[in-house]
This record gives sequence, C-alpha cells and structure tokens, in this order.
Amino acid sequence: MPRGLNAQTAIVTGATGQDGYFLVRRLLDDGWRVWAAVRDVEAAEEVFQHHPNLTAVRRDLLDPGPLCALIGDVRPEELYNLAGESSVGASFDDPRRTWNSNAHAVVHLLDAIRGDSPQTRVYQASSGEMFGSPAGGSAVHDESSPLNPQSPYAAAKAAAHLLCRSYRESYASGSPAASSSTTRPPVVARSSSREKSSTTSLTSDGRMSARSSGSAT
Repeated sequence: MPRGLNAQTAIVTGATGQDGYFLVRRLLDDGWRVWAAVRDVEAAEEVFQHHPNLTAVRRDLLDPGPLCALIGDVRPEELYNLAGESSVGASFDDPRRTWNSNAHAVVHLLDAIRGDSPQTRVYQASSGEMFGSPAGGSAVHDESSPLNPQSPYAAAKAAAHLLCRSYRESYASGSPAASSSTTRPPVVARSSSREKSSTTSLTSDGRMSARSSGSAT
C-alpha cells in the first residue's frame, strides 16, 4: 500500500530551463520544498542561490529508473515534467533520443506515480507542435484541434500527451481498467500545451495553471 504524499513538496525536471527557473522560484517563494532533477547539480544550486528548501539531484530522462525511484522516496504533492528534447530540428537528427526523452520517459514517470505515489498531481509540458500546420500556411489551434504531428519532436510530445490522458481516464475515473486497481487518485496527470495560444488541460487545477503561466515546449 503506497504511503501518503508529502504536502507542499514538488519534483521539477528541467528546473534550470526557462520555464523551470520561474516555476521553481515561485514554488520556493510560496514555501514549498523543491527537488530539482537536473543534469548539473552544482549549476542548479548556483542558479537558485543554495536555497535551503531546494534539493538538486542528478537525474536524466534517458535513464528514468533513478528518477522513478526518487518519486517513490519523496512522494511529492506535485510533479512537473519540463525536461526533454526541445528542438524540432534536433529531433530529425536523432529521433530515437527524442522519443526516449519526450515520450518513453513519460510512461515511466506515470507508472511510478501510479504505483508509488498515486495522490501526486502531474504536470506534463506539451507543445503546440503537436497540432501541426497546413501546408503553406499557419493555424490557430484550441483544445478541439486534431493532433497532426509533423516531426519526431511533435510525435513524441503527442504520444506523451495521450499517455497522460490515458492514465487519467484509466486509473482515476472508475473505468473498467481503473476498477482493477486498489488505488485510484483524484488526479493522475495533466498535459498542457500553450504554444500559439493552444492549451490542453486534462485536469482542473487553477493553482497549478497559474504557476505555469510561461510557454511550455
């Protein structure tokens, strides 16, 4: 039986990126305890001025096992996954690496939440690239727009987005898949895409939305 979560505790991947920096600063200012999962611990500690409520740990989405173990150890109230390949161009050069960091790692994180910390709220940063654009033109997308990924990066982001929806509906809604689970959290996952004014919210949580007001890629 999973233990209860630790209130006002968050794990943030990609904590030293543009969005991650402002999110972590906001969490720290609000009195939260933050575990920053980063590649360079020393740089993260410098960026956040050795804040007493910040613990920087070396983790890599390409090796999700240690990050999943951290979820079980910390049992955070919130998990923000902002890390991963962010370049559309680079995704064509190494599509396998892009898939592993932007999609494959996400199912590991969601399953770790499901098994070890099912009350944790999850924020998955997505991208307007998931919706694509018509040939020779541009489009404004909203939540009802069909997914039309046109790059390895966009395909991986779309897969992660759909994984979040699947986990939420399967394990948190009383569906047949959920009924076989002994733990059914009120919220499993939220995926947000805000490029080109496009937003996809899989849960309704105003506080998390307000904290994540920058662009997610």
